[in-house]
Amino acid sequence: MSFTPTTAPYSSPEGLVTARHDSCDFGPELLHYLETGDNDGNPWYDQHYAADVGIPLPQARAIADAAIERCDDTLDAQEAQTSRAASQSAAATTSAARQAALAEKEAAACGQIGGVLTQRAGGDTCRSATPDAPGNDTTHTRCYLGNINFNPDGSLIEEQLEFARRQYPKCYTF
Repeated sequence: MSFTPTTAPYSSPEGLVTARHDSCDFGPELLHYLETGDNDGNPWYDQHYAADVGIPLPQARAIADAAIERCDDTLDAQEAQTSRAASQSAAATTSAARQAALAEKEAAACGQIGGVLTQRAGGDTCRSATPDAPGNDTTHTRCYLGNINFNPDGSLIEEQLEFARRQYPKCYTF
């Protein structure tokens, strides 16, 4: 069974595929080289296609078509990579802005009770500004034990805040 395309993918007078990128529109020059061996001062043709000079026109067109398509595919891939890199950069910038806004909200919440924001890889905490001070006269615990964690929205976890009020009353300004 043979296949006959319904629309020809060719539009150049030489019968070559149309380049999608201007810099890949070298098909007529390559075809001329393959037919004549005249590189018109461009040694690239000799370096890559010298063995193909003088081949029949249908084969020369196939070689030129393949070269144009490779060039277009390479440039498409480069554009896609550039686009992905730009998207990733924009996403990183947005993520960094979100992180900065969250840290600002956490610092404000912690500062309202006289604490100090401590940023850690495992999660930020609000710690006492006086970690070595006694947090409770009855239990003699130190303030460094009374850290309070944050909710995802940057507010202090209410249960931990209440626990700190009871167990570490001298560590924060409640």
